[in-house]
Amino acid sequence: KEHNLESLEIFASGGSIVKPNNYEFVQNKVKKDVIFTSSYGSTELMGSCMSFDISLPIYRGEISCPSLAIDLDCVDDSGNSVRGELGELVIKKPTPSLPLGLWDDSDASRYKETHGNSLPSNASLMVGKRVLQGEAWIDLSDSYGTHDLGDKLGDHFGDLARNLATLATNR
Repeated sequence: KEHNLESLEIFASGGSIVKPNNYEFVQNKVKKDVIFTSSYGSTELMGSCMSFDISLPIYRGEISCPSLAIDLDCVDDSGNSVRGELGELVIKKPTPSLPLGLWDDSDASRYKETHGNSLPSNASLMVGKRVLQGEAWIDLSDSYGTHDLGDKLGDHFGDLARNLATLATNR
């Protein structure tokens, strides 16, 4: 115990899905009575689309609520709202942080090609209660999170997978 964590009230994580065992780790190794939660955002949104509210319950592996000014929904392939089944996370209305357009794209053709013509989606899979099941990063860079690689390799390589993911991204 090198640091005094007495004043630490909230421990928030972001960037990837928080696994249930991480909650135990934070409460057992960091601070027992700290509020541990996660938030979720996207590059295209330029901010958070799901966050936490300390007045709401926090459940392991779930995110409490949509961020302010975000009309968030979970939809099927036809764009219908779904609850309790796997669907796509969509932001149904423009938000203050969504880009108005792209540089040198006066007719918005590149913007529509890049971000789609139907639902404004950031292509993450979600089940009714704001439980992220993984991310399908489909954007300009076709990137993926190292947690995706680690999850896939983890079944076969155990702890070694974390190091493989780290090495692959540091080239």
